[in-house]
Amino acid sequence: MRFAFLVPDPDYPEEWEWAFDAEADALRARGHTVDPVPWTGVGDLKDYDLVLPLVVWGYHLQYADWLRFLDGVEAERLPIVNPARLLRWNSDKAYLNELAAKGIPTVDTVEVEHWPHTKHVVRLRLVEQASSRSQRVSTEGSRQQPFG
Repeated sequence: MRFAFLVPDPDYPEEWEWAFDAEADALRARGHTVDPVPWTGVGDLKDYDLVLPLVVWGYHLQYADWLRFLDGVEAERLPIVNPARLLRWNSDKAYLNELAAKGIPTVDTVEVEHWPHTKHVVRLRLVEQASSRSQRVSTEGSRQQPFG
């Protein structure tokens, strides 16, 4: 099989290759072809047997572009692991509050409707995660800014 492995924009500032290499090597060891394809500059993905959005780091920095990419995936009916609607739902961290409201344990999330100097809804996630070095303020459609 031929896989398109979606990776960050070439200008993404953090190292990501280690995550790609581990998974790509495992697939290659089984005889598959794996191409790293930056999700921000995706060309034609129709020639791939499967699109793997496993290292799409930085989507939160270009959120509107990410949503447009997912729209294109749906419109072209590309074979992608996890449907675009699920990736879109997971991209907007409001789902953390939805899960918590159903009694499912999640990280603490605070949603603020009005934040100074922005017209966007702001969600604060006070967590440690793979790509976070500190707490961050995430606004819909804008870049994350350090918080605190």
